[in-house]
Amino acid sequence: MEKKIISLAEENKISELEQCLSSIDKDELTQLIENRMLKGRGDPAVFISALLRGSSSGDSAGAKRKLIIYQQCITVLEKNELNNKTASDLVGLLRLQADTLTGPALTKLASMFIDLVKSGSIQCGKGLEMLPKILSVLSAEETVVDGDNSMSGAEYKNHVLNSLCSCKWDPRSIIHLAAMFKDVTMTPEELKFVVEKVLRMFKELDLPDLPALIYQLMLLSAKGQKKAVLEGITEYFNEQDRLQREKTPNELSEDVFEGGDSSDTLRYTEGTIILHISFAIKQDQELGREFIKFLKSGQQRNAASVLTSFNCALALSIAHIHRFEDQIYDILKSTILRSFKDCEKQQNSHWVRNIVPDSCDIETNILETVQNSSFGWDHVIQGLVQLGFILMDSFGPKAAFGRTDGPTTVQSGPTHQACQLGSKLLVNTFKAHSMVRTEILDQIFNRVVTKATAPVSHYLDLLSSTVMSSPQILLESTTKVREMFDYLSYLSPTSADGLLKAIQPLLKFSMSLKDALILVLRKAMFNRQLDSRKIGLNGFLMILKHFRILGGLAPSQSSQTFSSSQIQVDIHTSTSQANNEALCLEIMGNLRRALTQQADVRLLFYQGIYEVLCRNTQLQGPVMDILLNQIKRYYESSEDVNPPIKLELCITAQGDQVYLSEPLAHLICCIQLCLIKTIDIQMNNQTKLMMMTTLILVKQN
Repeated sequence: MEKKIISLAEENKISELEQCLSSIDKDELTQLIENRMLKGRGDPAVFISALLRGSSSGDSAGAKRKLIIYQQCITVLEKNELNNKTASDLVGLLRLQADTLTGPALTKLASMFIDLVKSGSIQCGKGLEMLPKILSVLSAEETVVDGDNSMSGAEYKNHVLNSLCSCKWDPRSIIHLAAMFKDVTMTPEELKFVVEKVLRMFKELDLPDLPALIYQLMLLSAKGQKKAVLEGITEYFNEQDRLQREKTPNELSEDVFEGGDSSDTLRYTEGTIILHISFAIKQDQELGREFIKFLKSGQQRNAASVLTSFNCALALSIAHIHRFEDQIYDILKSTILRSFKDCEKQQNSHWVRNIVPDSCDIETNILETVQNSSFGWDHVIQGLVQLGFILMDSFGPKAAFGRTDGPTTVQSGPTHQACQLGSKLLVNTFKAHSMVRTEILDQIFNRVVTKATAPVSHYLDLLSSTVMSSPQILLESTTKVREMFDYLSYLSPTSADGLLKAIQPLLKFSMSLKDALILVLRKAMFNRQLDSRKIGLNGFLMILKHFRILGGLAPSQSSQTFSSSQIQVDIHTSTSQANNEALCLEIMGNLRRALTQQADVRLLFYQGIYEVLCRNTQLQGPVMDILLNQIKRYYESSEDVNPPIKLELCITAQGDQVYLSEPLAHLICCIQLCLIKTIDIQMNNQTKLMMMTTLILVKQN
């Protein structure tokens, strides 16, 4: 029978084909269709096409037969037993022939789909692809009769959509229904109703299934309701983040064993969804403009409630799109600053606290974004780095009295908080993501070197925080640090001193880094520029403070601790002690040259050598020897001179100007302090020796 039907259709014998089909009852026809589609005997589309050609809508029998064909095909398609190509060809054929269906047949097919959705029989959505075409044909009808009711085609389409969205959806059919609606022509009111229904379905799906649904929802938003889509997605995931934070550690572990949605699953799902939304905005820039409006609306409300971890990550991902980059970073910067200002007002005013009792947690949200980005959010990481430097560039310290090489006045309040947040953001990102570590160091060093007209203390503080929190990680980037040493002599003394203090902890764990720095400092001591000599002197003094020779005061007075990533390096072994002693004596030899240079250089030596002696007590001999030789230059041995000082050597006259060539007062003060410290050290050593001798005698007795 199948071969006969196909043969008559191919030979264009339509009348004979209609007679042949009229002899087949409903049950036999449905069985023929099912056998042809499911048992793989030839192309089902060829057989269905022959059936449709022999089923004219002009007579009632042909119209009924055509309806049966459609109903049976839709039923078989939803069984999900056909391969994708066969199903696609069949759906294309049925959609093409849908214009020939009568009004009653169309209404029955629409009712059939409603029943399939209500019963949860939608399994794959292949048959559901027919519904948009059926609704399109229905809406073009002038009058549609449904039972005892008569209405226009547009009204009936609205009735079908309301019926579909009012019934309960099986979780397996949610994604297929969302995909179907994007092909349906709808009025704004109908679209709003559908979007709200899809958004309510989020809670019915497991987290791993949400990206597919949201992908379809983003396609649907091309028709409109962009604001509702974005707000619905962000509200849902902000709520999920809140619930996740409220879970106890025991609840989190139970989620893993019971197959529930764990924190890791949520983060990976959020990362995929952020990618979907960013891709959709690349295709539809109107959606991006709607997101910009959404962020701006948060500035008028509680900024912390809008700039959540998920929203911030989404904004940073969208910032990769050049068209929206500047706008998004400006909004993020201004929103963060506004949040800190509001928090300051709240803290300073009891009246404001009563009206707005909510706490400000914008910093927590931003830093949580860094933590969450470790779950494969590579598209967010670059934005975190850029946001961190934007905050630091905009809200740094100001130069005191217009001088960039002197002290800086650190701003307090919202601007300073924003700068600190940028620093924390960069430190945490540096620790979490190896892919941006080189870039972060490059940007820090570039700003330290190039910002000659502005203070850079906040960048040096950032570098110091990075070293203290992640010394082991930073040791992997010693090449970058060594490159920075090449520019050391070009910095101002204040900036150079801050840089040396920042990288000082690394010197104990990298011999190559220490050797490179000593070479640079030695060259700086011989430089013609006064500032370079000051930098060299300060660097040598810093090394003497931290590379101790044991045997003096307690190690706790000069130990170095780290907040995290502790490095267990035994620097107090005999080998380290010998190396430190050789290093310190070599440096002391270099420092003797400082006493033959300008008065400003000698002044720095006098001001810093006492602290060196306090930190590295075994240098008392070399230190006192240097100071003794220096004071001898100005000591008058003749007993007739009182005071016994050669004051003429301390002053230089050039024309009408008189200059101080030797800061003698500082030299004498330094000698007094060092002498007192030396006596104290010797007394402590004698006391220890006496106690040890007494203890030995007691044990012997």
